[in-house]
Amino acid sequence: SVKISSDEKTLVSSSRDHTFKIWDLQNLQLRYTLDKTKQDYGTIFDLAITPDGRTFISSHEGDNTLKLWNLETGKLIGTLIEHSSFILCITISDDGEILACGCHDGTIIIMNLKTKTIKHKIKKISGDVYGVTVSPDGQILASSYSDAKIRLWSVNTGELISTLTDHRDSVYGIKFSADGQKLVSCSRDKTIKIWQPLS
Repeated sequence: SVKISSDEKTLVSSSRDHTFKIWDLQNLQLRYTLDKTKQDYGTIFDLAITPDGRTFISSHEGDNTLKLWNLETGKLIGTLIEHSSFILCITISDDGEILACGCHDGTIIIMNLKTKTIKHKIKKISGDVYGVTVSPDGQILASSYSDAKIRLWSVNTGELISTLTDHRDSVYGIKFSADGQKLVSCSRDKTIKIWQPLS
């Protein structure tokens, strides 16, 4: 996974070699490598950087939680969410208030990141959850699945709003546009689709 901080000064990359690398985008140099050989939580599935640029959050194959890391020092500073299955994907809303993650067992968890409390735990519908993204206004969560479907949820109520069904295979990634009017998805069916889900 590769993520860029909101100020576009820092990039964090993660690898199957169980390391994170933190890069300075202004100087195009590696700042440091976080090698977790002494505290190995398994293959890194995904990561997200908080909007304030102080923290990044990661999910791992060998651990059913989210880990919080200090972006400046690389120090582990906390753990969020204990689930019964791998957490495959993470997203944080633009205002830093909402964290959402999708799990191997099909569950979606929506958390208030400021209070560290779970707002909604949406039980499995069908298949693994491969991607999650929150609309810029923080109102809609989109999730993509191994069953080739994309589902839109209300962040406030946790209720299903609609289902998008034009892909023919697993949908691996989704992202809202900056204005929230479009949703982009990529799939194992070798297509990229651009949706206007709320029109």
